[in-house]
Amino acid sequence: HVATSDNQYNVFEQNVVSTLNEKIYPSIAGNWLYWRSKTAPDGTSVQQNSRSDQKMEGFYRLRRIDGKAHSYYSADGSTWTEIGNPFVLPDEYKMAPLKIGARVRNNWMTRYEMSILPTITSDGPASAAGPGEADQMLPSFDAQTADFLDTVSFGPDGIVKLAKSDSSGLESAVVTKSAHSGVGSEGDLELLVEITNKQIFGTGYQAGVALFFATSDKTLQDVSPSSYGSFEANVVSTVREKIYPSITTATWFNLRSIDPSGLQAAPSGSANYQMKTGFLKLERKNGVVTASQSHHNAIWTPIGSPVELPPELKNAPLKLGMRISRNWNSLYDIDLKPTITSGGAVEANG
Repeated sequence: HVATSDNQYNVFEQNVVSTLNEKIYPSIAGNWLYWRSKTAPDGTSVQQNSRSDQKMEGFYRLRRIDGKAHSYYSADGSTWTEIGNPFVLPDEYKMAPLKIGARVRNNWMTRYEMSILPTITSDGPASAAGPGEADQMLPSFDAQTADFLDTVSFGPDGIVKLAKSDSSGLESAVVTKSAHSGVGSEGDLELLVEITNKQIFGTGYQAGVALFFATSDKTLQDVSPSSYGSFEANVVSTVREKIYPSITTATWFNLRSIDPSGLQAAPSGSANYQMKTGFLKLERKNGVVTASQSHHNAIWTPIGSPVELPPELKNAPLKLGMRISRNWNSLYDIDLKPTITSGGAVEANG
């Protein structure tokens, strides 16, 4: 939502509460300053402009004070000049915990190099989410929270490795021990996985990554049968990817999910790059399952069409997991960095 291409900078601006950006021109002294914020009462995003008299290697500040958004600049970090007037924020943003970040606006340039030293003043990160609220603070998959086969290992920084060096045994699979409740009244769930490294084995189709949702009664054995078709029949929804080594301009995707008739719809899609690294996402939102892919976690492309779930699965707690789709290749070594967005794990007894 906050990492768009520069020609979609306006999309980024609409996705954030407040933002400040600057622009310079080499032969012209001074900086142009632009800041934008959602404002009361209707949440419209409004922009104000300003200009400093000198080209700055200086300081910029974005603040929320008493429910108002303010922005400032300073050449020395001591004397601050406010940019325009403060914006009164909509009521829902006056006290709410907010994420804080920095990004680049290209301003029609394709190259840049800059160093920044950010400082955050706050009461600290919000505490882990309560029931029915988003919870990304807990580990997504590790040896304590997941069931997994011996071809799965866990590394630092949340990395999950799926690797097999021979054709024996079952394909790598890992699934949360507990089902996860959804976020809010609609029960939204998301499994986002970054493929950080994929080694190539042979010259044919490569083993691919599959993400899935499963009902709370499914076990590791249910999601790791040797028959991929049996696996698909055992889960609620799954999306997988496939590449061919010599075709560097294509990745193929397939989404399969149970629909209200109880049958599995199977939309498919493709991308114009080879996903040796990239991002794959499976979501349940408002009782509808979607999948999407992105090369750099900036612009996301849907895979096929959304699939509505049966009523009993629209809000039900679900297990989340990852496994290998062999694609006629029994060797693989893939590093993944998964993130779960949910209302939290649901204890088996409750």
